[in-house]
Amino acid sequence: MKRKSRIRKPRRTRSTVNKALGAALKLHRAGRLADAKQAYEHMLRAHPDCAEALYLLGVLFHRIGSPNESIALIHRALALRPNFTEAQNDLGNVLHEAGQLEEAASVFRKLIRFKPQHADACNNLGVVLKDQGKHEEAVTAFKKAIQLNPKNAGQHYNLGNALKKLGRFDEAVAAYRLVIELEPFHTDACQSLAATLRRAGRLHESQEALRHWLQQDSENPIAQHMLIACSDGEPPSRASDAYVRQVFDRFANTFDEELQELGYQGPQVLAAAITQEFNPEEKSLDVLDAGCGTGLCGPVLRRYARKLVGVDLSPAMLDRARRLSVYDELVTAELTTYLNDGSAAFDLIASADTMNYFGVLKPVLAAVARALRDGGCVVFTCEEDDSEHSELGYRLGHHGRYCHTADYLKKCLAEAGLTIRGITSAVLRLEANQSVAGIVVRARKNVAR
Repeated sequence: MKRKSRIRKPRRTRSTVNKALGAALKLHRAGRLADAKQAYEHMLRAHPDCAEALYLLGVLFHRIGSPNESIALIHRALALRPNFTEAQNDLGNVLHEAGQLEEAASVFRKLIRFKPQHADACNNLGVVLKDQGKHEEAVTAFKKAIQLNPKNAGQHYNLGNALKKLGRFDEAVAAYRLVIELEPFHTDACQSLAATLRRAGRLHESQEALRHWLQQDSENPIAQHMLIACSDGEPPSRASDAYVRQVFDRFANTFDEELQELGYQGPQVLAAAITQEFNPEEKSLDVLDAGCGTGLCGPVLRRYARKLVGVDLSPAMLDRARRLSVYDELVTAELTTYLNDGSAAFDLIASADTMNYFGVLKPVLAAVARALRDGGCVVFTCEEDDSEHSELGYRLGHHGRYCHTADYLKKCLAEAGLTIRGITSAVLRLEANQSVAGIVVRARKNVAR
């Protein structure tokens, strides 16, 4: 009897894999992530050792906000193809975003050892090192990236930021100027150049940089506001909504970390002041966090609140605040407008550093009084104007924020029908390694008779 030959399974051909991978990738690029995920997973059931599919599925998981799954999948891809440079680079980026900085640095260093000419890996290593506070090492990494790819504006910008952190302002200025040569509309570089020149005491050059920025982008609210702040003319009554919104929308992702570096004391200062007015055990107040930002003061205020509302002009800042799950309600609005709409009444209105964006305080404090219940309390901080000549009672500093005198605060509070309970001094944070002098105000709304 002749022995039957075995029926062989069809071999997995490269073209079969490429076709399936291409179809899944097309869905991925079209933003049909659920369909792409299903396609990758179906493919991996048939071809579990396909490194490309594991990698791309990992990229997809990162995009949908699942970093742990993303990291695990890209690790599996690299176990199959250790020298898969694209996967190595993206693994480092995902680890970085997940806060695993040491692991991310290790991945980028390994990639650079394998491929020393990988400019993106050098740049990405520099970003991680900067976030670790290793600014000298970051400068070295960025310079290597620039040597490999001198026309990349982003790498010059990153170098400028690292140099600025080291206080090497002249070198940072040179880096930012190169960014603007490569990309004249690079808003971050325009802003950083003007700010660094100001920090270096080169105020006239800062003004020139702002004027150049306005030539490129005449309606930019940041450039408009900062040019006024760096000039000697009479300041506007307050910062424009567009300026505040744009500054803090762009600042939102790094806001908490940067304030921590500056030793920001806003929540602690507010907490100490509120304790002098209310018992946190009661938890019976309707509270407004006026200019809540990312919610740094939210946990402090929650202790007193039956209901806690946050209001801010910046949607990006409110997105960060929402993640805390501390607030009962978050509202995107300009503060004075919100307070004047008459739909809310509060027992406590608290505000950390929001009054720094108002010069004339009479309208906003009148609105505060309107939104407080009789006997309700407002607690807020502002920067102190300790200059010898302050005819207005406030001034717009070169840093773009308003400072106020204690006498001006007293006058505005009285006109608003708010009885002062305390006006004290406090250090709010550091700036350029100098203490920022602040004023802490406690006042109550007069009880109607």
